[in-house]
Amino acid sequence: MTKRVYNIIITSLMLLLLLATYVSGALLALVGIGYVSAIKNNPDSVADYTKTASFRRVTGEYMDALYASVTGDEPLKMPYDDDIAFFAYGLDTNRVYCSDKTLSDMPSFEGHYMDSEAYPYYLRYSYGKFRGNSKASGVAESFEYIYTDAASTVFNNEQKYYSDAAMVIAVLPPDYGLTGYSYSRVEFALLKNGAQILFIALGIFLICLSALLSIPRRRRQVDKLIASIFTWVFCEIKLGAVALVVWFALGHLVRGNLAAFTTLSVLTLIPCAYITYCCARYQRGKFFKMSLLDIGYSLAKELYDTVAPVSEPRVRFRRRAITLMVFGVVFPVLFFILADVVFGLQAVRISIGVYVILFCLVEIYLFRCYGKLLNDVCNLTSLTSVFALGARLPETNFKENDDIRQLADNISHFDDAVDAAAEMKFRKSSKRFHEMSASLEEMKMQIDILQDMISDLDEESTAHIRSRARHIASLMDEMQTRLLQDTPIAAPVLKRIDLLDVMDDVLNAKIAEFSAARLKLKVDIPDPPAYITADYAHIKSALDILFTNTAMYAASGTEVEISLKKDGQNWVYTVENDESPYAHSGTAGSAISTGLTMAREYISINGGTLTKLSENGRYSVTVSLPAAR
Repeated sequence: MTKRVYNIIITSLMLLLLLATYVSGALLALVGIGYVSAIKNNPDSVADYTKTASFRRVTGEYMDALYASVTGDEPLKMPYDDDIAFFAYGLDTNRVYCSDKTLSDMPSFEGHYMDSEAYPYYLRYSYGKFRGNSKASGVAESFEYIYTDAASTVFNNEQKYYSDAAMVIAVLPPDYGLTGYSYSRVEFALLKNGAQILFIALGIFLICLSALLSIPRRRRQVDKLIASIFTWVFCEIKLGAVALVVWFALGHLVRGNLAAFTTLSVLTLIPCAYITYCCARYQRGKFFKMSLLDIGYSLAKELYDTVAPVSEPRVRFRRRAITLMVFGVVFPVLFFILADVVFGLQAVRISIGVYVILFCLVEIYLFRCYGKLLNDVCNLTSLTSVFALGARLPETNFKENDDIRQLADNISHFDDAVDAAAEMKFRKSSKRFHEMSASLEEMKMQIDILQDMISDLDEESTAHIRSRARHIASLMDEMQTRLLQDTPIAAPVLKRIDLLDVMDDVLNAKIAEFSAARLKLKVDIPDPPAYITADYAHIKSALDILFTNTAMYAASGTEVEISLKKDGQNWVYTVENDESPYAHSGTAGSAISTGLTMAREYISINGGTLTKLSENGRYSVTVSLPAAR
């Protein structure tokens, strides 16, 4: 627990350090670009933000917008969202635009705003002259220029001449920002303090970057964490966020706001590039695979396939589910939409009562169908309790179209199926018993012959004794096989298991035997998992028998080929090797046959098959087990 808390704290600190590196690096890039741009646009020293190139440029844009509105047919449209007061009058059009509806002429507007302490900048144009004052530096400064001299003093080296118009603007102190007059505050701050900010940002960036590079293991863990988080963010959200940022950036670029475009680009391209690097390194091929549409389709398909239409009750169940969906959701929603479109909102309110009644009817229908099904299942449960007492199930009175009629019929045939299985088992046991009895009788006869031959111990008799002994040994092996075939195997406990895990356990236990036999293993298996539904102990015992036979009877110094492949709905496991000559002897052959019989029983009781093939000195055993669903 302590170690986990420690790892969480360290990871959090690394993320904060990474954020500080990004923020300081972005600040370094933005301040550097802005500082160079500000120096280039303002070659002369400026005393306050109203003397910057950006302030003069924005002033010209506002004056152009006012002039276009009072002399043309276009409505007034300001280029920025700055808080300014304005008055504009067209001499030819007699059109007036004023931000203060209580003022009707220019003298009253000028008297109200020119000497106002709240508006540090005031500019008026009339009859070819620009005049005004600026109090942004703390000292009131008045100015007056004819339009030919105002290009470099009032505007950003652009000559403005507004014939047949009179216009006034008064500017409130702007906040810091990237558009309009707000950017002039940023530009002035960069001119005065840009070098100091660059130095501080560079120091923070270098310190954070060196700390990140000095802990590579923790940095890789953070990279993996970021890759995992952004990989599982849905594809639509990732693409939408990128498209939104690109849209805003291009919008600022089209409007000529290069500062906002540059800021958005730096603040988004750096983290996007870093996240892409993390995902490409640690989540290769998964970054764009997750999708809301794909997940929704998978969920809908899973719900649809839950009840496969392979029997009449399942078809009826789907039909009822669709009916409930139509009358409980689809029909009311369409009814509300049509009522709103045709009759208005009042009709929708009235129809709520109709929906409540319809919902109650649907609920009653669902309750009735579900209640009947539940009662029938409970009745069957009560009837099947007589099995434990040895009694037979009484006749049921379910109708032909009832959902559980087939289940009731199958339960009623349980007794017949049990009797038939018991009769078949008895016949097999009786047959094997007679076969074993015959083997025992013949073995007794062979023992009597041996006793008669004991007195004569010449060479020929010794050979006969050895022959009889081998024959008796084979009879005993046959009896052992019969006994093993009748040995009961515990019922399988079916679970979802990985066949590769079982193979790994058995192979690790048999490595010493394979090494002693000087056998080389050639294994061809797929990537995990290889799920099957079976009893772990049964499958492990069957594989143990196969590997034991291989270690004992494969030719020494040869290669054993082991493979596992998916064939349709089955996992097919194959063991193939060169046979040892000893494997064809009577005792060895009987032992192999006995082991395969046991293995086949284990595989068969778990729903699989086992086949063997022996030809041209090659021996192979193939096991097929159904894959888990």
